[in-house]
Amino acid sequence: MMATESTPLTNTDDVTPVSGSEYISLSKHETDHTPPCLKPRCCVYAALLSLVLMAIIVGTSYYVGRSQGDSTVIQPAPIATVDTLLQLRWPLQTYSRGEWTADAGITATSIIQRTIVINATGDDLMSVVEGGYKSLKAKEDLEKNFPTIDGGTPSYRHQQVMKSGPESIRIARNGYVENIATEKLRSALRRQTTPWLLLNVTNNQDATILAENVTIFNNTECISPEPVICPLQSRYRTVEGICNNVFEPLKGAALTPFRRVLPADYSDGVWKPRKATDGSELPSAKQVSEDVHRQSYEEDHDFTVMLAVWGQFMDHDITATALSRGHNGNAISCCSSVNENVTHPECFPVIVHEDKNECGKCMEFVRSSPASTCGFGPREQLNQASSYLDGSSVYGNTRKLQNDLRSWTGGRMKVFVTEHGEQLLPPNKDPLDGCNEESEMKKGRYCFLSGDARSNENMHLTTLHLIMVRQHNMIADRLSSLNPHWDDEHIFQETRHIVTAQIQHITYNEFLPVLLGDNLMKRLDLYSQQTGHWNGYNSSMDATISNNFATAAFRFAHTLIPSMMKFLKDNNSNPEFVEMRKMLFNPYRLYTCGGVDSVIRGAMNTSAGKSDAFFTPEVTRHLFEKNDESRPAGRQCGLDLVALNIQRGRDHGLPAYPHWRKTCGFSKPRNFSDLEGHVEPATLQRISKLYKSIDDLDLYTGLLSEKPLEGSILGPTITCLLADQFLRVKSGDRYWYETNEKPQAFNQDQLSEIRKTTFATIICDNSDEIESIQLHVMHSNRKFGNNRVSCDSLIKMSLDPWKEEYDTTVTAAAPRSPTAAS
Repeated sequence: MMATESTPLTNTDDVTPVSGSEYISLSKHETDHTPPCLKPRCCVYAALLSLVLMAIIVGTSYYVGRSQGDSTVIQPAPIATVDTLLQLRWPLQTYSRGEWTADAGITATSIIQRTIVINATGDDLMSVVEGGYKSLKAKEDLEKNFPTIDGGTPSYRHQQVMKSGPESIRIARNGYVENIATEKLRSALRRQTTPWLLLNVTNNQDATILAENVTIFNNTECISPEPVICPLQSRYRTVEGICNNVFEPLKGAALTPFRRVLPADYSDGVWKPRKATDGSELPSAKQVSEDVHRQSYEEDHDFTVMLAVWGQFMDHDITATALSRGHNGNAISCCSSVNENVTHPECFPVIVHEDKNECGKCMEFVRSSPASTCGFGPREQLNQASSYLDGSSVYGNTRKLQNDLRSWTGGRMKVFVTEHGEQLLPPNKDPLDGCNEESEMKKGRYCFLSGDARSNENMHLTTLHLIMVRQHNMIADRLSSLNPHWDDEHIFQETRHIVTAQIQHITYNEFLPVLLGDNLMKRLDLYSQQTGHWNGYNSSMDATISNNFATAAFRFAHTLIPSMMKFLKDNNSNPEFVEMRKMLFNPYRLYTCGGVDSVIRGAMNTSAGKSDAFFTPEVTRHLFEKNDESRPAGRQCGLDLVALNIQRGRDHGLPAYPHWRKTCGFSKPRNFSDLEGHVEPATLQRISKLYKSIDDLDLYTGLLSEKPLEGSILGPTITCLLADQFLRVKSGDRYWYETNEKPQAFNQDQLSEIRKTTFATIICDNSDEIESIQLHVMHSNRKFGNNRVSCDSLIKMSLDPWKEEYDTTVTAAAPRSPTAAS
């Protein structure tokens, strides 16, 4: 039977009947979720709502009139609606690096263009590059005796989980030289008055600048490798995402810069963090966190924590920002250096209010690693992950890591079997990984190794990584049984192909509709096809993750994190409540009998936090905090995730919030009053007190402060930025699971089976003893039509379409081997 969006998720009369199983696919555009008993009251509610709205409008008008006196009243901007987004031209236009201009820098002259006219000579250019290398050496000499962060502290764990690999560190060194050279060139050009010199650039991006036949940045010292020759026929993705786009092989690949939608806004036009428009310092990120994103936590009973868990798992598949490291890859201590009056160029610590300094006046913050562009220009940041939704959270982004995760038998991945016979992720026995505890290691219990170094951040995320590895091994075993002539490589790659397709299917059919809403999903063709293949791949579509997505927009999910989590031994047991902080870097419960199932049940039965501007203190005061008996209070001082997010946006030079509204087709606010009606009044008042100008407002704070669109959990601007990125991730992926391009395409029968995939089915198939589940695990089971059903009643994917005919009498011929991913 061909699966469609309306295919029942439980068995029907056409399959095996199960008592009470009459549930079908629930989608916002097909089903009225309003309980019948509430429908007769709609008119009464509408009348009361109208009266309340009239009172608000009258009161607001009176307040505005009183506050402005006899001056001309500026009418507030019209309330943003989804209609504006539906009428936009998609995808959003992306800024080209060749269009860069530096405020107070080289006026309207771009540093990187096809033809550049600048006031310099070849010797001048060589001089600034040499200055960059001298500065790099001075930095590295400083780091030899620079303070490092003590192991086991929240800041150490934070830096370890975002650590850079060896290749990232090499790229960052080159990027640093380019930053300094650009800064020196900018200064030189402002001083000189000699005749201008014409320079030619070989191409627009990743350019090599030439002057008097001298190559300023040598290719051997740049991120650009030797020319990549892509195979014309390859069924399977490369590990790093290289050659997804055969015309631009590095587009979207791991270890390349994030994409810019808008030009970077650095205080010096080159690389120093953003400041206020008048040149003063922006309000402390910690103060913004405390005053604007205050502790007013509210649950959203429509959704479960599984919404946030899947979001984090999927986010780690496509974004991995590298942090700057010190000598020999050590974690840099910026607060210690501040106290000792020593400055590290990659330090950007968060200043804490003096009247709230029980944990000191400084919170550790190291800037993101600079990416190398092999040319002059403003600082860019490095994405260590590929931008494609390719299952790299499970399989890794490097050949070495992927090889380390494989068992090399039957196409399976490594697992660790406990004394209770349960399979867990393989252990990571590195005592300095930021997660392992000495007391647990003595018991033979370790944190885990997976395709992403952040998998141990919280127990829910660790469990989902485990579930997906179990899913891989289950499929590999079935393929091996169906096709005994397949070798290990063939089974592994085809299984990876299938699991990646399932991750894409769940993301675009269960996760994204909650964020973007039904109308926008349809407008951008983001839902899966009901039948047949999809032919929407566009080789000119740049799937590269945008800087704003990785640094601000997709970090909205941090608002979904609740204060307390549940563990449930079974569906009828009393829940065990645990503070969120105790689940961070603490996966050891998974070693206990029934531990995996108790974590999964708890996540499916814990309400997510409401998506708004407010956060639980678990993430603003206690992030990565652990009990510490050496401290008088018995605990460490945790980090503030919100302050870190705001500071990261300034570090990356993200322009202020008003510019993004304009990019998305909404009116650009000229003052704080223009945000009335768009932002909750108390929050807007606090914002206007903290920031000197509306043009200083941080993107992260602005996005989260917006009122949600009708029928959505997110505001208009953040919805716009997310929609643009997810459109690119799908349309720019040559290996998208529904593609009709050969040889990577699944056949019609295989595709029909993949479309039967649900998050609920994967959990049922790979948990230990979970026997019932709600159909839509990211939605609460209290939601109308989402009651718990038997796992046995769910429609399951069949692998029969993957069975190959094989002549067992031919023993001399070697079994067919797929084109290996390179």
